[in-house]
Amino acid sequence: MYEQYRADFLLERMLSRVDDNTDKREGGIIYDALAPASVEADILYQELDFVLKNIFAVTAGRFGLVRIANSFGIDVFHATCAIVKGEFDIDVGIDSKFTTEGLIFTVRKFIEKINNKYYFELVCEDVGEVGNIPHTKLLPCELIENLEHAYIVGIITPGIEEEETEHLRKRYLQRVREPATSGNIYHYRRWVMEVPNVGGVKVFPLWNGNGTVKLAIVNSKMEVADAALINEVKKHIESVRPIGATVSVVSAKNKDITITAKISIIQGASITEITNNFKEKVKDFFKENAFKVNYVSIAKVGNILLDIPNVLDYKDLKLNNSFANTVLTDEEIALLSDVKLEVV
Repeated sequence: MYEQYRADFLLERMLSRVDDNTDKREGGIIYDALAPASVEADILYQELDFVLKNIFAVTAGRFGLVRIANSFGIDVFHATCAIVKGEFDIDVGIDSKFTTEGLIFTVRKFIEKINNKYYFELVCEDVGEVGNIPHTKLLPCELIENLEHAYIVGIITPGIEEEETEHLRKRYLQRVREPATSGNIYHYRRWVMEVPNVGGVKVFPLWNGNGTVKLAIVNSKMEVADAALINEVKKHIESVRPIGATVSVVSAKNKDITITAKISIIQGASITEITNNFKEKVKDFFKENAFKVNYVSIAKVGNILLDIPNVLDYKDLKLNNSFANTVLTDEEIALLSDVKLEVV
C-alpha cells in the first residue's frame, strides 16, 4: 500500500513544498536537512506497511499469522522426529546410538523378541522428514560386542516438517469462516485439520445410514495418507466426536493420469528439459486442486503446457488416451503417472 513512499519520492515531495526561490540543490542547507528525514520517513512507511499487512490473516506473513492464529487457539504444528523400528540380533540396550545416512538414531524402547531377533523403537535426533527411512543398515556409534545384525525395518511414526505458512492460513480461515457446531460437516473438518500432517479432508455424512460419517483424508503434501496418519486421525476423532456417531477414516485414492501430446518447440530446445518442467508444473496443479474439483481439466493441462518455456504449440493432447476431462470420484485425487511428449 505504501510501496511508492520511498526516500527519493519523499524527498522530492518535501522539496516541492519549499519555495522555488530557495536553494534546493544537493549540498544546500534545505536539501541536506530534508534528505536524512526522508530516509527516516521511508523506514516508518515500511514499518507501517508491515503492520497493516500483518493485522489481516489473508495478507499476513508468518510473523503476523502465527500471532493471529494463536489468538484463536490455533498453534503451529512444530516439526517432529521420526520414530522407526529397529531389528537386532542381540539386546542392544536403551539409549544406544546408531548412525546411518548421516543421521543419529537413539534406542528408546524395547518392543518385542521374535525368532531370536530383538526389536526396538528408535528416534531420530534430527527433526523432520529426513528420518523417515523404511529400511537400511545401522552402524553403532560405539562398539557393541557380539552385534552382527542391525537394521531399520519400518517406520512407526513418520517425522514431519514444521507447518507451512499457507497450511496454517488455511486452518485459520476454516476456523473463522466455517460455522462448526454439533458435529456438522464443518465440525468434522475442523477436528481432522487439528491433526498434524493432514492437508485436506472430505466429509461424507450419513454415508452408511443414520449416525455414520466417513472421512477421506490426504497428508500435508496433498498425497494419500499412510496408516500412521489415518490412525492419528481416528484417535483424535474418537476423543471429540458426538456420542452415537460411527466414524470411518480412510485415505484418498490415487487416480493415475497419463498425458500425451504432440508439441512444437523452439529449435534447439531440450525435449527432456521441457518434459521434466511440464511434469513438475502438472504435479503442482494436481496438488493445488486435490479434493477441490471432481475432474482433471484437459484445457487447464493444455494451458500449463503452453506456459512451459520453449513450447510454441501443441495438438492431440490426451488424458488417459482421451480428448476429454478425466472424471474423479469423491475419494480420488489425481496422480501423474506418465507424460509422453512428441516433437512435431
